[in-house]
Amino acid sequence: MCGFVGYLIPQGKPRPDLAVWSQIVLHRGPDSGGTYHDGPAGFGFRRLAIQDLSEAGNQPMQGERFTLMLNGEVYNQARLRQELATPPGGWRGHSDTETVLQAFEQWGLERTLGRLNGMYALAVWDKREQELTLVRDPLGVKPLLYLERGGSVYFASELRALRPYSRGRLSAQGVALYAALGFVPAPFSLLDDVKKLRPGEVRVFGRRPRSGFIQYGAWQEARDVEPGDLRAAVERAVEGQLLSDVPVGIFLSGGVDSSAIAHVVARGGPLASFSLRPLRGGSPEAELDADLAAAQAKKLGLEHHEIPFDPAEVAQDPADLLARMDEPVLEPYFRGEVLLSQAARAAGVIVVLTGHGGDEVFMGYPTYQAVEKGERYDRIPLLGPALRAASSLPFLPGDARDNLRGAASVWRQPFLEGYARRSAVLFDAATAARLAGLPASQAGEGLRALLEEAHERAQRLPSPAGRPLRPVELAARMDLLFNVPEHYNQRLDRASMNASVEARVPLQDLDLLDCVLRLGAEALMDGGLKGLMKQSFAELPREVLHRPKRHFQAPLLGWLREGGVLEPWARSQLKALGQRLGQRLPEARVDSTQAAYQTWSLALLEGWAEQMQLDTVPA
Repeated sequence: MCGFVGYLIPQGKPRPDLAVWSQIVLHRGPDSGGTYHDGPAGFGFRRLAIQDLSEAGNQPMQGERFTLMLNGEVYNQARLRQELATPPGGWRGHSDTETVLQAFEQWGLERTLGRLNGMYALAVWDKREQELTLVRDPLGVKPLLYLERGGSVYFASELRALRPYSRGRLSAQGVALYAALGFVPAPFSLLDDVKKLRPGEVRVFGRRPRSGFIQYGAWQEARDVEPGDLRAAVERAVEGQLLSDVPVGIFLSGGVDSSAIAHVVARGGPLASFSLRPLRGGSPEAELDADLAAAQAKKLGLEHHEIPFDPAEVAQDPADLLARMDEPVLEPYFRGEVLLSQAARAAGVIVVLTGHGGDEVFMGYPTYQAVEKGERYDRIPLLGPALRAASSLPFLPGDARDNLRGAASVWRQPFLEGYARRSAVLFDAATAARLAGLPASQAGEGLRALLEEAHERAQRLPSPAGRPLRPVELAARMDLLFNVPEHYNQRLDRASMNASVEARVPLQDLDLLDCVLRLGAEALMDGGLKGLMKQSFAELPREVLHRPKRHFQAPLLGWLREGGVLEPWARSQLKALGQRLGQRLPEARVDSTQAAYQTWSLALLEGWAEQMQLDTVPA
């Protein structure tokens, strides 16, 4: 795990001081640093030592032809190393970076990338061809961004590291996407001249610029999978991600996914576990989750750490929250992930396993059940309008509204139209476009294009044999390709790396996905949401198996309504944002949770723009 910066700059042009520039990402790699120069290319690296703590694991790492920087972990590196010829002079150490570098030397880039199972972002310089290649893992667990200007390329692990070379203007398309979704999906960012590599993207700069996507080898092969294979696939994924030369722990929430991971890791001996214990203002449900996590940790013999979490902390210093985000994300729960990561680091735990992605992989969201019902009800006249009207009733519980909204979204609508409607959790496409200063004719265009691309890629993933994908299966796959990478994975990456902790996501293991994606919704939802996963880990406590899906709820409405602790801050931020965007924003009355999240997200956007010292009008 690490952070890196780098460039490809023609001879004769000024170049950054790599040692100084890389200090911006020091928190991602406090253990050591290194730089590399060759012709137009320059690499700056900060290392968080996880595998091979010796100097043999330091980066940038040079081979005969290639020089490599790798952020993340490659979990199948031992198997790959067995297939490689011993390099001249022998292996220097046992890091995954050295294995990947030698694979590039012996097999070439394309073949090697098709073999890597892991979470990673990498930069590789080809001395012979004078080409720079940037790569991001297939599910976008690790970030990688780049900027092209005047024939030069700058790249980095974080958006803030590219700010010195950006012209510093908000991206209108980025603002529109953020206003609709609460996050900014690749390839866009909130800076108009900075792009994110898409999950799985391979981009080459140099004499023959080109781009494409990783073709993971196991996903291209035909094979049969049975529901009974799931348990073993989960165990292999979790055990494979315990690979580390530093202490490993687990974030334990009390839900099915992290509990299943805990049951697997506990077989190998005691590890540390971490969960949040809500203080004043915490809901009874959150208290129950903390109790479930503590009870399981005790039963499994884990060294459990409870981190007190007062939701009011979120309201105390929004600027500090933003400074850790790199780019704003909607959920106040980001603060909780920061606290968990800081506690892990303080306990000497440098690597943690989390259950992120489990709801999308194993089909655990209520909306999937709603989409499945929508498939069955799709021919009933007038049902769709009735469902849409019912989903707006204010007295219904949130889960019930989600179910109705999900069913309505697929009723006699093209799939992507329904998916886009459900994805716009903040503002609708027209309002988001207006906020960003885009013409009404362009409302939703950027989101539609991204969803069309995700839809196409979703259909190329491994599939149940003998039939086309069902809408509910497409919905889960698109969540995995569209929502998970830039939303949940990047929120986790920013929170954990801010504390110099590596967070791993074993339920997004590529070989596990190869198993799961070949099972249809009938198998995965047999017995209800996440049914097969629950059957596969039936030894989990009944309270865990039947725990309803819950999300952290910060009392935003109370904070932002008239007289609330954040109301003056939010009013000031929205006024400044209106000036920045060149328009007068309406002073919306914060009288609902939806209005509170809208106000919160826009206030965060302005606070972030102030910290980044951006110009006013978006481009």
